[in-house]
Amino acid sequence: MQQSTTDPITGVCVVADGNKCPPNYELLWRSSDKRDDCDLWKDGVFKFKVTRYLCFSRFDQHKDAQKEVLVDLVIQNDKEIPPAGYRLIDKTLDTCEKATNKKQICVKMLPISATTDAISDLILLSKSKKAPPGYTVAGDVNGLLLCFQMSKVAATGRGMPHSSPIKTGNENEEPKSMPPPPPAVAQALILPAKENGTGPNPIFDIPFHLNPKFADEASLKNLQTVSKVSYKSLADIEKEVRTFM
Repeated sequence: MQQSTTDPITGVCVVADGNKCPPNYELLWRSSDKRDDCDLWKDGVFKFKVTRYLCFSRFDQHKDAQKEVLVDLVIQNDKEIPPAGYRLIDKTLDTCEKATNKKQICVKMLPISATTDAISDLILLSKSKKAPPGYTVAGDVNGLLLCFQMSKVAATGRGMPHSSPIKTGNENEEPKSMPPPPPAVAQALILPAKENGTGPNPIFDIPFHLNPKFADEASLKNLQTVSKVSYKSLADIEKEVRTFM
């Protein structure tokens, strides 16, 4: 059967007094098939009347964006250990008394963003032992058949879609030309050590920088021509040295 998109259930509780159903909760007061009283206790042992009623709340997209939703519900015998990942409804919300007699209700909740299917409706049947179309039997609670309906979780309940990059201006506009890079700065010149075995060069590790006034090409054009330097051979230098000795 095709499932409809319906607001999922976000909370389930049991109350001792039907008039104490929490705000924004629905009270399962009458059975869906015979309109009988849906008291979950129904035990004549006590001299005074003990009643228990099931209540549930539905998802409100304006308030419950981060809430958990009901994805499964099981009925167990009293004192059984709840299945892994399930929570036991063991106390009444209004009086903190034992919630049910001989049976116990376990619910499984998940964040609404973590599921695409959730329980959207709960009904109790007092005569029929078969769930109506679109419903699944959870179990029997003291003669009342608890059934639930699964539905798809609306996209609005699973949070906002991933945001897209924000576009600005004309996407076809040509990119603006970038300004030219600044002129390169002359790097320090590091002279290596000698390789003739006589030890390191005496000027090793002394940085040399180009004078800033020569970094501009226009300044280089204004330099005066250096006069011709005379060349002397080693023999001429030794001759001059001997002359002064």
